Amino acid sequence: MTLRPKLVLPTPQRSARPVRWAFDDAARLCLLGEQFNCIETNERGCILEYTTRTSPNGQPLTLPITWDELDALERDGAFTFERKGYSLEQSRKMLRAGARRMRDLPKKQRETIAWKRMLIERFCQLQAQGLATMSEASIRNALEIIQSTLCREAEETKAKKGAQAGSEIITLRRMPHPSTLVRWLKKMPDTSKESAMTLMDGRCNSGNFIPRFNVDETAILFRCARAFLMKEKPSIASTNTMMRIEFRKVNAERRRKHLPDLKIPSEKKLRDVIGSFTAIETAAGREGLDEAVNLFRPCSGGVQDLVRPLQRVEVDGWKIHLYMIAVAIGLWDHFPEDLRNAMKPLRMWLTAALCCTTRCYVGLWISKTVDAASTLQALRMIFTDKTALASSFGATTPWEYRGTPELMVFDTGSENYNEDVVAALTDLRIPFLFPQTSAPSARGRIERSHRTLDQKLISNLCGRAMPVQMRKQYEGEARACITVDEAVKVILRYIVDGYHNTPHAGLGGQTPRSKWLDVSLEFGVPRCPDIHELRLALGVEREARMQASGILVLGNWYRSPEQHALFQKIRNAPVRTRYDRENLGWISLQLDDVSWATVPGPAWMRGVNADTWMAARTDLQRRFKIEAQMTEPIVLDAIAAALEVDREARGRRGIIDSPLTQDMLDAVQARTLAGIAWTDDNAVPAQRPTGLFAGTIPVGTAATGAPDEQDRQRGSTPTSGGPTQPASAKPSYKPPKRAARETPPTPTKPKPVRSWTKRDTE
Repeated sequence: MTLRPKLVLPTPQRSARPVRWAFDDAARLCLLGEQFNCIETNERGCILEYTTRTSPNGQPLTLPITWDELDALERDGAFTFERKGYSLEQSRKMLRAGARRMRDLPKKQRETIAWKRMLIERFCQLQAQGLATMSEASIRNALEIIQSTLCREAEETKAKKGAQAGSEIITLRRMPHPSTLVRWLKKMPDTSKESAMTLMDGRCNSGNFIPRFNVDETAILFRCARAFLMKEKPSIASTNTMMRIEFRKVNAERRRKHLPDLKIPSEKKLRDVIGSFTAIETAAGREGLDEAVNLFRPCSGGVQDLVRPLQRVEVDGWKIHLYMIAVAIGLWDHFPEDLRNAMKPLRMWLTAALCCTTRCYVGLWISKTVDAASTLQALRMIFTDKTALASSFGATTPWEYRGTPELMVFDTGSENYNEDVVAALTDLRIPFLFPQTSAPSARGRIERSHRTLDQKLISNLCGRAMPVQMRKQYEGEARACITVDEAVKVILRYIVDGYHNTPHAGLGGQTPRSKWLDVSLEFGVPRCPDIHELRLALGVEREARMQASGILVLGNWYRSPEQHALFQKIRNAPVRTRYDRENLGWISLQLDDVSWATVPGPAWMRGVNADTWMAARTDLQRRFKIEAQMTEPIVLDAIAAALEVDREARGRRGIIDSPLTQDMLDAVQARTLAGIAWTDDNAVPAQRPTGLFAGTIPVGTAATGAPDEQDRQRGSTPTSGGPTQPASAKPSYKPPKRAARETPPTPTKPKPVRSWTKRDTE
């Protein structure tokens, strides 16, 4: 069960009857930021009078309030009360002591006040017993009695503790002069604790406060101290040397003018001046303004009241502190030579989406550069079950965290703050937020997760990118030996199996995975958008031209009644389409300015992504260059082979930026039109009309119930996607008989032999 504050904190118990409070005349009340005096009370409540407000006619303003309302305001911290706040005696004591409370005084002063108070109490006791009077001789005798009593009590205390009597010299404060004790008695006429602060002496205000340096010396001192607040970060010793040089120059100039030399401050004085600068002023001068703002920005410990899964998802890009070797494996072998042979060490970008409630990674994308595409890919993973991806890397823990975020928070980088990301989030109806610029604390949890990944994992790998001042000792680029695929495998396995199953301090020691399971069972997870909505919001948009066979996208024909109706209106005009690279089973076709239609493709393409399909097409074009048509079994065998090849590279396809650029997809689309077409045997279900003009032009028996004359004369052969014919129908068209050829005269020169071509003659 989730530990929420309302389950942990005790519930305040209300008494059956409110308490009637009594306020003296000197009491000071503060209610909702206003000062009041209590002028009247009864069994229902009290009447308060404003001390700073009056009515327009000069009459005092009052406020009636019941005891229940006063108790409620006190529980909320909106009511404060100071007893004897306006009494003249108490104000004099506070003014004389320089503090409002006893605990505000230094410990040494409190000990001194306690010593004085103890002497006054002991003397008052002797005076009450008749053993002392206010004469000087009697006071001196009483102080000797008090001193001997204190020594005996100290010896007894040591004996009770098991120490040997007389083993240590008992040190007591020196007894005051009788006149001093009389002065203390006048300050504290009674032994009440309220007047104890009047016994504080004025030693804290003693000393010579006259400035030791004149105006010219102070100006040079502060000007040199300001040099300490520079980005070069000079030391105090070097600043002191610079100050002494400056004073020597000024004194040399003053000697020429017959003026006395200026006193040179000591290094201790310089340290005192530097120490008087505020912390934010020092940080701004030595670290920079941006760093100072980040260090001293108010922080409330993160966003509070997060209890539901995906209630707040933070997205951020991080350049991984590790040099990797980009090598080609698996599906990369199907692409250009320069891409396969890229071996230069590089640093990849990690775009992560973190659920702030559970601290679980719900999206992860690694790419060579960070841009809008990487953000959209990380966003796409939030709606996907990533367990198969994690299993391909050998992870044993499921990575099933998915759903629709209630709020997404980004930084203002160009990869996030652009029209593509904003449009996708708007279409998915996901609220989003861009906090203040250069404010990492506004996204503290995702920022801290990058640091955790760097400390717990990246710092242990060879080839780590070091700060500038450490690069000479450790050259990360020269020591790079881990490939991109190996690094991604390590990172993913650590996140899924390690980080998600490690107790998290921000969750009270609970693991992120356990937290997800708890809150998802308690509150439920917001449902993901369907595949068609995801395709419209996050799909790749391309311009295509319709044909009688449908729309050709990545080598597959997509057709539907809506598509064909639009084809009859605009024919070969360009149309807008969108396809999901993670699922090529359907595409979306724009019918008008606001409407989109879902156009299905071959059944075997459902669930197949673009990378796997391109690998299968490349293999098919290599194996079947002569055949004009491919049937479903051949295509399925090719896809199965591509999936087998893709098994080792599935992680790269699922989490690393794909090498398939849009230009490559366009090139494949262009090559698709040459030489190979696909026979879609199952494109149209049996229960739906299969006529090419079904729904628009009556065909066969659909119009009259019997074949008409034109059908009998024209005749047709059933083909996939063409008009249907009854099984007994025979074509009425007969080719005409060939006319007899006339024998041409024998030419004088023999003509070259040419191949005979079959053709019809009139």
